Amino acid sequence: MSRKDILAELEKLMELNQGTLTGNESLDNLPSWDSLAILTCIAVFQQRTGVVLDGMKLSQARTVNDLLHIVPGVSEPVGSG
Repeated sequence: MSRKDILAELEKLMELNQGTLTGNESLDNLPSWDSLAILTCIAVFQQRTGVVLDGMKLSQARTVNDLLHIVPGVSEPVGSG
């Protein structure tokens, strides 16, 4: 998955408008990022990529970029796109 694809999935997951996330956002400032969002994120990425994300690492993420670092195989470097 590309960085852009992951951001789009996160926007859907958090019910944000397309193009809202850039990567620099603090998860604390996103009201829809909660424990349910973490579980949903794990399920969505497992379904789409076959990779099971580490829930502990997701819960420790502080920014959207932190989330991108957790997803293996991101095809674009963080900060591009």
